[in-house]
Amino acid sequence: MAIPKELGRFGVVNARTPQTRRLIACGFGECGVGKSDLMLRTAPRPLLAINLDRNMEGLEDRYKEDDSLMIKDIRLPRVPNQEEDERIWTNFRELYETATSKGLVRSILLDTGDELYKLLVRAKVGELEFGDPKYAKQYGVVGSNMKWVFDQAKDSRINLLVTHKVEDDYVEGTSRSGRKISVKSGKRKMSGWKNAAYECQMLFEMFKDVAESGEDRYKLKILKCNGNPDVEDEVLQGSEITWATLGKLAAPWTDISEWK
Repeated sequence: MAIPKELGRFGVVNARTPQTRRLIACGFGECGVGKSDLMLRTAPRPLLAINLDRNMEGLEDRYKEDDSLMIKDIRLPRVPNQEEDERIWTNFRELYETATSKGLVRSILLDTGDELYKLLVRAKVGELEFGDPKYAKQYGVVGSNMKWVFDQAKDSRINLLVTHKVEDDYVEGTSRSGRKISVKSGKRKMSGWKNAAYECQMLFEMFKDVAESGEDRYKLKILKCNGNPDVEDEVLQGSEITWATLGKLAAPWTDISEWK
């Protein structure tokens, strides 16, 4: 139906087919399970890889002939320095906004999201301690900036993968004296900003299956998919693990070529 003019003046429109497809995803797993390589190997080009981690360098040699791959290395000072950390964050934000808003890339890899979160906490919270009146306010600033990273990719229709490390999961337990304490559950969970799983359209875990060999060792389990919940808990293996496959699973009505 035609949009009533009373609503049209507010910018209300009918459903549309986007000119370009994009997927906003978070992936987590132990080191060496293929999180970064997924994007370096299969993401739509041009691809900007922002390397905040120290584990991506070994992959670069494989793609040095790919002139549609651009890499930005960001190193956090080993000793927190709020002034320097703020400068690094500002530089990152300017780079990210330029790359997304000017249509200079089709895909961005943020490796890793937990390192970006750490940078923001160091830059915005610094040495403030819990209980300080400014503490909660500054953590709110951290959250709004992390959300901006996801929103910027969504608004600019950029494919985004934010990788994450894993950390031990804790549950409530009881000490021998009867006090409540935190104890390891035996499971591992995604580290970094807790709302990342909400802001992304797809969340997946990557891991190695020691019972398999070659590329079939590498597996990806989809934990959340906003566009197509039917694929949640589906496991991809080996050569199936590509960005185009993930995009097609997230939007099954599309052609897989739209994700390449």
